[in-house]
Amino acid sequence: MTYLLDVSTLLAWLTASHTSNSTVLGWESGKSVAICPITELLV
Repeated sequence: MTYLLDVSTLLAWLTASHTSNSTVLGWESGKSVAICPITELLV
């Protein structure tokens, strides 16, 4: 299964200082994730 990330999850995933970074990294471990072009524009 592939999970589509929303903007808040993507920001937490990409920003080491984000308060939810470790939570997102733990959640996505071993999962297939995707982003869409609209999400990319907002980051």
